[in-house]
Amino acid sequence: MKKILSITVLLLCIYTAKAQCPCETKAEFDASDIRVMSGKLEARTTEDFMITVENTGSCGWDKDKVWLEIIVKVRPRDANQSEVNKSFKTSKRHYMTSGAMTPPGETAGFKIRFDPPPNSGRYQITVRFIANGSFIESADSKALDWN
Repeated sequence: MKKILSITVLLLCIYTAKAQCPCETKAEFDASDIRVMSGKLEARTTEDFMITVENTGSCGWDKDKVWLEIIVKVRPRDANQSEVNKSFKTSKRHYMTSGAMTPPGETAGFKIRFDPPPNSGRYQITVRFIANGSFIESADSKALDWN
């Protein structure tokens, strides 16, 4: 009887400990999840992009606590970096546009409008996913031919 009671208490402790664990924030996306909404980039034209990120963790994402950051990795040689950063809004937090909350297993959408860069040519961006101020995941860099 003592063994059964001990095992029951042990299992109850394990179950209680697991129930109190904080959830885990995880995300998954890659370069193919970064899409130009018009289908083609044209010089001197503002473009909307849709970036989708899958919630692969165990906690939901609140709209005001998750965002994307853009980093421009490659730019045409004659393009001024500060102008490029302004076009791609690298200093801005880009918040979810697909609802107030994204539960685990669902996909969040981020619509971002980029101004036309100062020069035509190839730009390469990296998108970083941030949750509650912490870096979570980054997509492979995406080449954008803005001609």
